[in-house]
Amino acid sequence: NSIESLAHGEAAINTGSSPNILKARMNVEQKEIALSLNKLADAPVLNLFLQTGPRYPAVRTDSSDPVSSLTDLFSKDAGINLSFGLAFNMDIWDGGVSKSSREADLISLSIARQNLEESNREVNENRKVLLGKLKLLEDKIQLLKTNIEYDKYLLQREIDLRETGSSTNV
Repeated sequence: NSIESLAHGEAAINTGSSPNILKARMNVEQKEIALSLNKLADAPVLNLFLQTGPRYPAVRTDSSDPVSSLTDLFSKDAGINLSFGLAFNMDIWDGGVSKSSREADLISLSIARQNLEESNREVNENRKVLLGKLKLLEDKIQLLKTNIEYDKYLLQREIDLRETGSSTNV
């Protein structure tokens, strides 16, 4: 009987699939990711860049003529300038913004973890209550089965007494 196997713990109830627990787990994961991303945003950054641009001839035809900037690009002395380099960006002082942001992230992560623990505790308490109720119902079913068997016995006894003519009940 599946009810009996649940009551005796043979088939474990999966508390991890509770919507409250799943929501709390997702919230913890979200807070952990936010903390990691904020740490990365505050980290120093090293950039590699490559830049191209036109190189005009040293002697221009007529710098006052707007069309000459295009025609000078196609002259034999024109070309392309390439530049590349590294850029290192690091906040020296941000007024404590990153520290307070990290502390706020840690506090929200701590709260999310506490909520997850509370959800786990509530689900486990509900599981214990439900298993207790299940056990009571099984005991009640067993008692009713015993009563039915006893009533069948009394009925058969009365039938036997009536057949022998010694029944006292009408």
